Amino acid sequence: MDVIKLFQEFLMEQERAKSLLSAQFPSEKIDIYQDRIEDLIANLKVLMYYQISPNQLDSLLKLNKAHRNFDLLNEVGLELEAYGKIAENIQTLLYKQGQLNTFRSNKPVDYCGDPIPWITYPALEFLLQFDYKECVIFEFGAGNSTLFWAKRARNVVSVETDFEWFEVLREQKPFNVELTHIEDAEKFAESIIQSTENFDVIVIDSLKYRYGATLNAVKRLAPGGVVIFDNSDWYPNSCQLLRDAGLCQIDFHGFGPANGYTWTTSLFFKDGIKLKRIASSLHPVGGINVHLDDDEPIYIYRK
Repeated sequence: MDVIKLFQEFLMEQERAKSLLSAQFPSEKIDIYQDRIEDLIANLKVLMYYQISPNQLDSLLKLNKAHRNFDLLNEVGLELEAYGKIAENIQTLLYKQGQLNTFRSNKPVDYCGDPIPWITYPALEFLLQFDYKECVIFEFGAGNSTLFWAKRARNVVSVETDFEWFEVLREQKPFNVELTHIEDAEKFAESIIQSTENFDVIVIDSLKYRYGATLNAVKRLAPGGVVIFDNSDWYPNSCQLLRDAGLCQIDFHGFGPANGYTWTTSLFFKDGIKLKRIASSLHPVGGINVHLDDDEPIYIYRK
């Protein structure tokens, strides 16, 4: 191999890359080791030693630029085993729970790309335990949750304040969904009491008018039904209304699709949980599927 010729070609490519970057980012200082070839070679040796691909390097640089205070990049003293657990945690959130798919599609979806509600993952995992085939759902605020519930419930009634979002959903509305656009605050809040039937599940996740919606939701909640109230940590007065109505509040804090922070989705139950479970076994996303020996009757302790 002609090393001199190869190095000359490398310098030409370097100049070409610098010209392209300068044209793309005219206000940025472009430094690709033009005058420090020894630094470039040293860095290349590091990348080759750790087998870091160009795509991986690009991702690391984006991560550092997007969040310069990301402490993990500056962490010292952690053993390799700890980094393995950290990587598994991130894998669970991004891939197994589907957050990366959500970022790519810009709408809440799971690891398969199927629509899910924009609620916390712990609340979603809890709700997925139950059978909704005979349930009627009412939603204050439509979205991917509408498609999620339509796939599982007998009927879904959704009201939406945003016309553009309403138009998008109307194009893909399943046969068992009744979707209405209402901008007026009073009409929006009272839409649920225009129905003559009670609802097994009432979702309160609208962009506005939540207090009024909550006032009327309790009037149409079926015995054993549940109110799903997202962002409950932001709406203490609305949550107080539900507690004052005798509903039992259970909070689910954690990460969810789309956001880079944790929040709370609260479930409010009327007269206990009457929903039927789909299966008796539990399989949390990212969990370990084992059945330990001391779960058998033979291991009952006797004095």
